[in-house]
This record gives sequence, structure tokens and C-alpha cells, in this order.
Amino acid sequence: MSNRLRPVPANHHQAGFTLIEIMLVVVIIGFMAGMATLAIGGNEHRAFQSEVQALQLQLKAAQDDAFFQQRTLGVKFSNKGYEFLQYRLGSKSWSLLKTPPLQARQFELPTALELTLNGIALSLETRVTDDNSEIDALGGEFNKDQESEEKAVPDLVILANGEMSAFNLRLNLSGSAAIEHRLHSDGFSSIDHQVIRHER
Repeated sequence: MSNRLRPVPANHHQAGFTLIEIMLVVVIIGFMAGMATLAIGGNEHRAFQSEVQALQLQLKAAQDDAFFQQRTLGVKFSNKGYEFLQYRLGSKSWSLLKTPPLQARQFELPTALELTLNGIALSLETRVTDDNSEIDALGGEFNKDQESEEKAVPDLVILANGEMSAFNLRLNLSGSAAIEHRLHSDGFSSIDHQVIRHER
């Protein structure tokens, strides 16, 4: 009876982790790190898609505003963002709109844009005024004084009947061509948003 109650002696010769077990743990850690990196990148692309959708909604809001207010509006783009303009019949010039929702907006993420009008791709880099001073569509001298503001010329024009310039706008995160967003309209129909994934 006493023999059955005797404790079994511990095995002092039990081996530690094997090389295969250690390699398996390293592989799992690497896999989890890779998934975390992909998740972060995915969040960035989702945030960028929301930015493009916000632009689409604002363009539609500008169409509605032009129709209901019976005024001519314009949109000016740069790689930093975009702004809305109104045509003044009295001075025959464009002035910057500064009241919500049609006001200047900067992209929160680094953005590359390509705007095509009538088959011609426009440069959306830094603009140059008549006196060769550099300005961009959001910063600069457009907001400093009326004289510079009057030099603003929109890329897209939205008429009082709701029609607008036919355009194709391609947007993607700077340095990443894997996912491309396109906003386009023939000037009469609604503004469409396409997401194109390029094979690497």
C-alpha cells in the first residue's frame, strides 16, 4: 500500500525548447508583425478613400448650391487640396469662398492628383502668378489680399443650371500606386467614383 502512495520522482533530465520550437515561435512573431503592418496600411487606404468620398460629396454640394443659388462656381485643385470659387459678374473675376461647406480643404494624407479636361492633363503643382511669384491653390497669396485673390482661375466650372466641366480626376496616395481612385463626370450626369486596384 505504501508503495502506491510513494511520489514519482521528477525527471531532472527534461530538455528545454528544441530548435524547431524556437524557429516556429520566430515565424509566428514575424507573421503577426506582418499582419500588423498590413492592417496599418489598410487603415491608411481606408482613410484616403474617405477623403476622396468627401471630395465627391462636396462637388455634388457645389452643383446643388450653384443651381439653388443661381450662381456660377468653380473648383481649383492642387496636390495639397482644393478650394471653391464664385464668379462675380460685376468685377468679371473669381473670388474665394470661405464659408462652410464650400471652403478650402487640405488633404490629410500625401496625395498625388492628375486632372484631365477635354483629353488634356493639367499640372496641379505650384501655380505661378503673372508676376512670377509662386502660389499654391490653398496657401498662399490667394488668401492674403484681394488683388491676388482676383487672379484665381478655377480648374472646373459649375454653371447655375447644375452642369459642370467634363473631367476625370485620378487620385492616389503619394508613393503608392497600388490603389487608385477616379472621380469623373461628363458634365451632365452625376459624379462617379471608381476604385481601381493595380496588380503589383
